[in-house]
Order: sequence, then C-alpha cells, then structure tokens
Amino acid sequence: MVFNFYFTKIETLIYFMYNFAYKNYNFLGETMIEKPVWAEMKKIGISKIARQMGITRANFYQWRNSKPVPDGRLLELEKVTGIARHLLKPRLFENYSVNKTH
Repeated sequence: MVFNFYFTKIETLIYFMYNFAYKNYNFLGETMIEKPVWAEMKKIGISKIARQMGITRANFYQWRNSKPVPDGRLLELEKVTGIARHLLKPRLFENYSVNKTH
C-alpha cells in the first residue's frame, strides 16, 4: 500500500513536469507565450517590444519561460506587436471567434 502512494506521487510529479516543459503551462494552468507567437515577436524584436512597453527584457522573457502575460498588459502587448490577443493568451479567449465582416 505504501508503494502505491509513492508511485502516485511520482506520476503526479511527471505529469506536472511534462505540462510545464512541453505544453507551455505553468503550475496554475495558465499558458505562457506559445512558440509560433514568440517567433513572430522575435521578428519584431524583443528589446524593441520591451522598450515600448516600459519593461525590461528579463521581465518579457519571463512571459515566455515561466509566467503568463499579465492580463493588465495584454492589450498593450497586442497594440505594440500587432498580434491578436486570442493568440497571446489563448486560454483566456477559448471561445473567442474572429468576425471577418467587410
């Protein structure tokens, strides 16, 4: 019985490590900036984006590596990069649909 409990802890740890490393989720279940979106930002220039937002590059890199984009910065980031908010934070806009009316 003790072995089962220990095995469950290991499974749980592996699950969290996998989600954190490979799915871009932090332990709160929020997503960091996805790889394709990050590639677009790198084309614009990480330093340029950080400077326009008034933050350090280190803070900006945290949004890619360990912390999600703060909700209060989402619209500003969208304005600076031109990348739609539902791509920057997809979990927040799961049911978001883009209306293409011309």
